[in-house]
Amino acid sequence: MIKESYRKRLKKLAGIIFENKDMPNKIDNSLLKVGVGMILKLNPEELSKVLDVDVPTKDLTTGCEMTKLPSDMVHVTLVSIKSFKPFRDDFKEFILPSSIEIPNIQIGERLFVHRPEAEKVTYVMSLLNQEEFKSFVDSIYKSLGLENPEPDRFYHITLANNEGGNPFKSIGNVTKKDFEKWKTN
Repeated sequence: MIKESYRKRLKKLAGIIFENKDMPNKIDNSLLKVGVGMILKLNPEELSKVLDVDVPTKDLTTGCEMTKLPSDMVHVTLVSIKSFKPFRDDFKEFILPSSIEIPNIQIGERLFVHRPEAEKVTYVMSLLNQEEFKSFVDSIYKSLGLENPEPDRFYHITLANNEGGNPFKSIGNVTKKDFEKWKTN
């Protein structure tokens, strides 16, 4: 389990809460959060569906124990921390234009993603509406006259990992190939 002091720090890092007065959270009442990276929180109905998914407690391939992410940390990463960093200043005053609709979460397949070199295992759920999410992120950046820094991102939701449920230690570079590999095995 994640200690409360760590939980608050993780939320701050994820842009869910702000303590930096130079970058107030202008979109606090929205599901879209910008801060260190760009994430989309799930609405209560979508979150409930995701949390109802049976999550294995052990990866049988590696023997790793898996820990669910806390429900308040479940999200879709729209732009990674690394790719968002050069655009932080552009998003300081950002408010999602009403013309840009947030796509619904369409739950896809679930699988374990392995990165042996990092000794990491993450249990993820793909999103079926990849193109809708790509268009959504493209629209956000275009509204500021910018280009999406991750046009090939594979959108997913992390459900559990072998790092105590810490979302910042999950495998973030999940790809379509991870799911294609699974289908052929």
